[in-house]
Order: sequence, then structure tokens, then C-alpha cells
Amino acid sequence: MALYSSIALEQQSQDVASQFSLRSGETATFVFGGVRPPGQRSEIERVETRFHGTARFWKKWTAKSKYKRRWREMVNRSALMLKLLTSRDQGSLIAAPTFSLLEEIGGVRNWDYRFTWLRDAAFTLYALIRLGFVEETEAFIGWLKGRLSDDAERGRYR
Repeated sequence: MALYSSIALEQQSQDVASQFSLRSGETATFVFGGVRPPGQRSEIERVETRFHGTARFWKKWTAKSKYKRRWREMVNRSALMLKLLTSRDQGSLIAAPTFSLLEEIGGVRNWDYRFTWLRDAAFTLYALIRLGFVEETEAFIGWLKGRLSDDAERGRYR
């Protein structure tokens, strides 16, 4: 693994440190990822392009909202959070964004929320449909149909 940065970093024993100040409009970028072969463009050079692409995607997605009444910004931000709980690849919905956080290390109330709870998913999809976001519902139904051939003990039916 490697740490790339747009500002100078200083190695201090096993740690890396930097002290810097930013003014309004200035940025500092840090990318933690795989080591790049010599001559290959660093991820740090792609961050701004990817950031703008990501911003365009989410603005385009939120623009589909049919909600035009009071509290529009808050409602759309809530819809955005619900969308972020949706798997882009499968269409499934995770039960909670904190699925890997422990309540207490070694405690008895450390639940695994990577699963989809149908009741909660139904509420989520109902909210998204009411706001005009139907693609997520279609993706979820496709994912759910795919689960109908699964068996908890033997895996997928063939």
C-alpha cells in the first residue's frame, strides 16, 4: 500500500506526518491505495476529475426528484442517504450504514447489519418511489427475484 499526497509528507519512525494550513479555495489531497508502477499516472492526478464526475452523477440523480414542496433540500439529502444504502451492483439495500461498527468490543450486542431486512427495504423503496426514484425499486425487485432460488443451507439451486 502507498500514501500519495499533494502536500509534503514527513516520515517519523513508523508514522507519516504533515503540518499545513489551507485558505479558502485551496485543497489538500491524500490517496491511500496500491503502489503504482514507475511511469504510471498517480491516483492523485485523477482525484479532481473523479470528484467532478461523482458530483455530476449525484446532481443528475437528485434532479430526478419529484419533490417540490417545503424542506426540499432535506428531503433530497435523505433520499441521497437511502440511495447510498443501495448496492450499485446487486440492487439490494443494507440494513444500516454502521454494519461493521461494534457497540462494544467483545460485547453481546454487536449485530451484523449487512443483511437486507424486507420490511425496512419496503419502507425505503416506498419513500424513493414517492420521490420519483423508480430505478432503485426495479433493481431491488431484480435482486429479490434472484434470491428466490437460494437455499439457506445448500446455497443456490441449480
